Amino acid sequence: MIEVINRRIAGDMVKLYSYDGKMRFRVTGSYYKVPASADEIAQEKRMALTHFGDGSVTLVTQLLIDNDSTERQIEERYEEILNQMEDDLGMHEGDCSSSSWFVGSAEDTFDYLMTEEERRIIRSASQGLENTEHI
Repeated sequence: MIEVINRRIAGDMVKLYSYDGKMRFRVTGSYYKVPASADEIAQEKRMALTHFGDGSVTLVTQLLIDNDSTERQIEERYEEILNQMEDDLGMHEGDCSSSSWFVGSAEDTFDYLMTEEERRIIRSASQGLENTEHI
């Protein structure tokens, strides 16, 4: 079942979409440069990598987290994921020019980065709905 939850995140009331008790959690990191093997590694590690003309890149990954995660737990998970992305690519913390997280989206753009089990949870919760963006 899909639930729409109104919750305070970073001081603002926001609408979060919950899929059987889980919500999408997207982490993005922008970097000045990445190693030559970054595209291959990103694909293996379920990350989307976008290259820009100046040599910089943006990395995105998405997974499901419990919808009752505290803001502190979300922040800690964000840091863990960002560090793991950097470790996977052999980069250093100083290589990151900016980063962000987003939680509770109904948008499925990055669902392909999630595990098959996570996608199954979304599909199961969405059963019978054609487009969860318009709940």
